[in-house]
Amino acid sequence: MAKIMIKHRTIRWRTPLQFNDPFDTQTRLTANVDPDRFADRFVQRLGELAFSPEVPEFYDPYSTLHRLAMQTRANTPIERRDEFLAFLRPGAIQAAHTLSETLATMSDDIAAHMQHGRTFCLTEKINNVVMWSHYAEEHKGVGFKFRVLDDIDHPFRIAKPVTYSDDYVCIGDSVQMADHFTRAAPINLTELAWKLVYVKHSDWSYEKEWRCYWPLLNEPVGTGYIDPVQDPRLFEAIYLGCNMGENDADEIVQLARLHLPDTEIFKARKSRTSFDLVFDRIE
Repeated sequence: MAKIMIKHRTIRWRTPLQFNDPFDTQTRLTANVDPDRFADRFVQRLGELAFSPEVPEFYDPYSTLHRLAMQTRANTPIERRDEFLAFLRPGAIQAAHTLSETLATMSDDIAAHMQHGRTFCLTEKINNVVMWSHYAEEHKGVGFKFRVLDDIDHPFRIAKPVTYSDDYVCIGDSVQMADHFTRAAPINLTELAWKLVYVKHSDWSYEKEWRCYWPLLNEPVGTGYIDPVQDPRLFEAIYLGCNMGENDADEIVQLARLHLPDTEIFKARKSRTSFDLVFDRIE
């Protein structure tokens, strides 16, 4: 793979379906909702719309729910306020109980869309013994260091760090969810959905990963990858694993000198004093 990247000056964007972590970009949105607390807030917000002396600032004339509240405001006397809100409460509780099903459907839809995309993953540091073991054929492979150039409109410029967590992305608590559904304080669901691309379990935190995500929603899901050609200036350095054989090392050096002549090349060796890798430049 490294030889192909050097010869053709490409980088590989993979489908999430090829990741070794089955949760990666396929996690769920959750909500921490207590039905009674949700119903309390939901009814409170509708009561503000229907019975407050002044129409609340969050009133949205395009919302069907808000228009119904305005009809109630016009046709229901204040003396019947408690009766009206009590009538609404069972429906609010039922909505809270079905919320998990709604989120499950939404999560399935988001995960299905993400399978169309391709991801390019990077790490903050080259000197990570575990990463070399897992992703570079037990230190027989290659690591690349890339530049971010101001004069190139490149996905590297919008790479984001991965967040590591023991929990899925939470939309909100009972109050926040009620405020969302009554349009008092809508939650940015698009922003939360994007977080699913950049969250992994805490066990992966050693990777210190950054990533670029390419949605490609109009492309088929597929199970493969794409290899777009890159500006050779992006390839700042090539690092050869400490267990790489001499023949492979010589071939990669020759390819780099031919196709990426301005890229520095380093060969790793084990430190004699610590659990570290030392990289010597190949002149």
